[in-house]
Amino acid sequence: MKFQRFPKTRKEPEYSPARMRAAQKAVITDHEKNALTPDLIRDVSASERLVRLDKAHHAYWLNLRNFQAKTWRAGRTLLRQLAPLTKKGTLLAWSKSSYPADASYFTEFVREIACGKRNPWTDMRRRRQLFLVGQGRLPKNLFFKEMQPKGEP
Repeated sequence: MKFQRFPKTRKEPEYSPARMRAAQKAVITDHEKNALTPDLIRDVSASERLVRLDKAHHAYWLNLRNFQAKTWRAGRTLLRQLAPLTKKGTLLAWSKSSYPADASYFTEFVREIACGKRNPWTDMRRRRQLFLVGQGRLPKNLFFKEMQPKGEP
């Protein structure tokens, strides 16, 4: 099954001199803007500001990672509920599909199959037919006649 790992965050942040200077400049600007209202000042020093920003970035990254994991679990739960033959076809169609190996794409792919909007075997048959048309081993009009809306000649 196509799967893309979620990248891990760095463990111990290292602050470059340029980043420290930028943080110091931001702290000074913040102090100047809020001179009359000192309770609105967030950070006292540049290192405190960098620690706060890194904690916020780490929390955001963990929330995103947890959401991805939750979405993968939802997709796999839907997959387990399918009949064995449909499940096998779904995994085969997913591995050959052009969708990115992302949790939301996988969950939507399986949900469409579970709802009956998509048939994995039909998807693979059409993919094979397009391949054969591209090689010139199947006539174009045979394949594209099937794709035309009903009622048109």
